[in-house]
Amino acid sequence: MNKVKTKSLFATMIMLAVLMVFGTACSNQKAEKEYAEWYENYRSDIEDTMFAFAKKMVAIDAGNDEWLGSVEKSLFDVQKVIDEGNEKKNVPGAYKKAHEYLLKANKGYQYAVEETPKALENLDLESLDNISKRLDKAYDQTAKADDEVEKVSKDKE
Repeated sequence: MNKVKTKSLFATMIMLAVLMVFGTACSNQKAEKEYAEWYENYRSDIEDTMFAFAKKMVAIDAGNDEWLGSVEKSLFDVQKVIDEGNEKKNVPGAYKKAHEYLLKANKGYQYAVEETPKALENLDLESLDNISKRLDKAYDQTAKADDEVEKVSKDKE
Protein backbone atom coordinates (compact mmCIF):
# COMPACT_ATOMS: atom_id res chain seq x y z
CA MET A 1 0.00 0.00 0.00
CA ASN A 2 1.22 3.44 -0.67
CA LYS A 3 1.67 6.06 2.05
CA VAL A 4 -1.35 8.16 1.02
CA LYS A 5 -3.73 5.20 1.25
CA THR A 6 -2.24 4.17 4.59
CA LYS A 7 -2.67 7.68 6.03
CA SER A 8 -6.20 7.86 4.65
CA LEU A 9 -7.07 4.44 6.11
CA PHE A 10 -5.55 5.41 9.46
CA ALA A 11 -7.49 8.70 9.55
CA THR A 12 -10.72 6.88 8.67
CA MET A 13 -10.16 4.36 11.46
CA ILE A 14 -9.58 7.14 14.00
CA MET A 15 -12.68 8.96 12.82
CA LEU A 16 -14.77 5.79 13.14
CA ALA A 17 -13.44 5.19 16.63
CA VAL A 18 -14.34 8.74 17.70
CA LEU A 19 -17.83 8.37 16.21
CA MET A 20 -18.33 5.06 18.00
CA VAL A 21 -17.30 6.56 21.34
CA PHE A 22 -19.53 9.59 20.77
CA GLY A 23 -22.42 7.39 19.67
CA THR A 24 -22.05 5.20 22.74
CA ALA A 25 -21.97 8.26 25.00
CA CYS A 26 -25.13 9.64 23.37
CA SER A 27 -26.78 6.23 23.66
CA ASN A 28 -25.87 6.04 27.37
CA GLN A 29 -27.22 9.52 27.99
CA LYS A 30 -30.48 8.61 26.29
CA ALA A 31 -30.74 5.35 28.28
CA GLU A 32 -30.01 7.20 31.52
CA LYS A 33 -32.63 9.85 30.76
CA GLU A 34 -35.19 7.15 29.92
CA TYR A 35 -34.44 5.26 33.13
CA ALA A 36 -34.69 8.43 35.24
CA GLU A 37 -38.11 9.15 33.72
CA TRP A 38 -39.19 5.52 34.19
CA TYR A 39 -38.01 5.61 37.81
CA GLU A 40 -39.92 8.79 38.55
CA ASN A 41 -43.12 7.26 37.14
CA TYR A 42 -42.48 3.98 38.93
CA ARG A 43 -41.96 5.71 42.27
CA SER A 44 -45.16 7.64 41.81
CA ASP A 45 -47.05 4.44 40.98
CA ILE A 46 -45.70 2.45 43.92
CA GLU A 47 -46.34 5.33 46.29
CA ASP A 48 -49.90 5.77 45.03
CA THR A 49 -50.76 2.08 45.21
CA MET A 50 -49.19 1.63 48.66
CA PHE A 51 -51.07 4.69 49.91
CA ALA A 52 -54.34 3.28 48.55
CA PHE A 53 -53.56 -0.03 50.28
CA ALA A 54 -52.83 1.76 53.58
CA LYS A 55 -56.10 3.70 53.34
CA LYS A 56 -58.01 0.45 52.81
CA MET A 57 -56.32 -1.15 55.81
CA VAL A 58 -57.45 1.61 58.18
CA ALA A 59 -60.94 2.01 56.75
CA ILE A 60 -63.77 2.57 59.22
CA ASP A 61 -65.68 -0.45 57.93
CA ALA A 62 -62.73 -2.81 58.37
CA GLY A 63 -63.56 -6.43 58.96
CA ASN A 64 -66.39 -7.17 56.57
CA ASP A 65 -66.17 -9.11 53.31
CA GLU A 66 -66.55 -6.00 51.16
CA TRP A 67 -63.64 -4.39 52.98
CA LEU A 68 -61.50 -7.52 52.57
CA GLY A 69 -62.28 -7.48 48.84
CA SER A 70 -61.20 -3.84 48.55
CA VAL A 71 -57.95 -4.61 50.38
CA GLU A 72 -57.26 -7.51 48.03
CA LYS A 73 -57.98 -5.31 45.00
CA SER A 74 -55.52 -2.71 46.29
CA LEU A 75 -52.94 -5.48 46.75
CA PHE A 76 -53.55 -6.57 43.16
CA ASP A 77 -52.73 -3.00 42.06
CA VAL A 78 -49.56 -3.04 44.16
CA GLN A 79 -48.60 -6.38 42.58
CA LYS A 80 -48.85 -4.92 39.07
CA VAL A 81 -46.44 -2.14 40.00
CA ILE A 82 -44.03 -4.54 41.73
CA ASP A 83 -44.02 -6.71 38.60
CA GLU A 84 -43.17 -3.70 36.45
CA GLY A 85 -40.18 -2.89 38.64
CA ASN A 86 -38.98 -6.47 38.78
CA GLU A 87 -39.25 -6.84 35.01
CA LYS A 88 -37.29 -3.67 34.21
CA LYS A 89 -34.29 -4.62 32.09
CA ASN A 90 -31.39 -2.71 30.56
CA VAL A 91 -30.73 -0.54 33.59
CA PRO A 92 -27.93 1.93 32.77
CA GLY A 93 -24.75 1.43 34.77
CA ALA A 94 -25.14 4.75 36.56
CA TYR A 95 -28.47 3.56 37.99
CA LYS A 96 -27.57 -0.07 38.84
CA LYS A 97 -27.18 0.59 42.56
CA ALA A 98 -30.48 2.50 42.73
CA HIS A 99 -32.24 -0.32 40.91
CA GLU A 100 -30.78 -2.89 43.31
CA TYR A 101 -32.30 -0.94 46.21
CA LEU A 102 -35.59 -0.76 44.35
CA LEU A 103 -35.61 -4.55 43.88
CA LYS A 104 -34.89 -5.05 47.59
CA ALA A 105 -37.79 -2.74 48.41
CA ASN A 106 -40.01 -4.73 46.07
CA LYS A 107 -39.31 -7.86 48.11
CA GLY A 108 -40.82 -6.13 51.14
CA TYR A 109 -43.82 -4.95 49.16
CA GLN A 110 -44.20 -8.46 47.74
CA TYR A 111 -44.23 -9.88 51.25
CA ALA A 112 -47.12 -7.56 52.13
CA VAL A 113 -49.02 -8.59 49.00
CA GLU A 114 -48.63 -12.28 49.80
CA GLU A 115 -49.10 -12.24 53.56
CA THR A 116 -51.76 -9.59 54.19
CA PRO A 117 -54.77 -11.60 52.99
CA LYS A 118 -53.76 -14.59 55.17
CA ALA A 119 -53.14 -12.38 58.19
CA LEU A 120 -56.50 -10.65 57.78
CA GLU A 121 -58.47 -13.83 57.28
CA ASN A 122 -56.97 -15.26 60.49
CA LEU A 123 -56.93 -11.92 62.31
CA ASP A 124 -53.29 -12.66 63.09
CA LEU A 125 -51.94 -9.51 64.73
CA GLU A 126 -48.41 -10.90 64.96
CA SER A 127 -48.36 -11.47 61.18
CA LEU A 128 -49.72 -7.96 60.61
CA ASP A 129 -46.93 -6.60 62.82
CA ASN A 130 -44.35 -8.57 60.78
CA ILE A 131 -45.84 -7.15 57.58
CA SER A 132 -45.55 -3.65 59.01
CA LYS A 133 -41.89 -4.24 59.91
CA ARG A 134 -41.14 -5.58 56.42
CA LEU A 135 -42.83 -2.56 54.88
CA ASP A 136 -40.70 -0.24 57.04
CA LYS A 137 -37.59 -1.95 55.67
CA ALA A 138 -38.98 -1.66 52.14
CA TYR A 139 -39.52 2.07 52.65
CA ASP A 140 -35.91 2.37 53.85
CA GLN A 141 -34.68 0.60 50.69
CA THR A 142 -36.88 2.88 48.59
CA ALA A 143 -35.35 5.93 50.27
CA LYS A 144 -31.88 4.58 49.48
CA ALA A 145 -32.89 4.11 45.85
CA ASP A 146 -34.19 7.68 45.77
CA ASP A 147 -30.90 8.93 47.22
CA GLU A 148 -28.93 7.04 44.55
CA VAL A 149 -31.08 8.43 41.74
CA GLU A 150 -30.67 11.92 43.13
CA LYS A 151 -26.91 11.43 43.40
CA VAL A 152 -26.69 10.33 39.76
CA SER A 153 -28.82 13.22 38.56
CA LYS A 154 -26.61 15.70 40.46
CA ASP A 155 -23.52 14.16 38.87
CA LYS A 156 -25.10 14.66 35.43
CA GLU A 157 -25.71 18.38 35.94
